[in-house]
Amino acid sequence: MTVKLGDIVIYKLSAEDNFYNNNAVEAPAVVVRIFDQHYVNLKVITDGQTDVWKTSIRHISTYDEVSRKSAGYWRFIDES
Repeated sequence: MTVKLGDIVIYKLSAEDNFYNNNAVEAPAVVVRIFDQHYVNLKVITDGQTDVWKTSIRHISTYDEVSRKSAGYWRFIDES
């Protein structure tokens, strides 16, 4: 898949960001800048009053299980 400006993706929130999302671990995010097919800037749409801006966030596919245990990455919606 190829990421495009304006795509909605899933962002896995870090522990400090869970506060903004009512402790949910994932949230939708809009791609606002693309550096390459792995790193993007995101506007994370939280389940709360504050949206979160994230910069230089790495793409992790479903096949990279070791990295998926960590937080602070994005994936395509159909990569669950």
